[in-house]
Amino acid sequence: MASFGDAHATAEGALRFSVAGSGRYAALVLDAAGRVLLGGVLVGDVEAYPALLRSLGGPPPEIPFAGTPVLRNLDM
Repeated sequence: MASFGDAHATAEGALRFSVAGSGRYAALVLDAAGRVLLGGVLVGDVEAYPALLRSLGGPPPEIPFAGTPVLRNLDM
């Protein structure tokens, strides 16, 4: 398990996107415009953690999670 930044989406207007499957869970928190990575949580496969940590405060990297490049917005 790995978490970084605003993993619980407490920033005003923060959007949380997640995927789960095959024993893995990944959630990313982006700013209201969806352009700045604010934080996230990885459970199971944490291979993306270094790249995500480097991207904190900037544009999120294009990294597929749990076998799919699509993240689902839980706030919609």
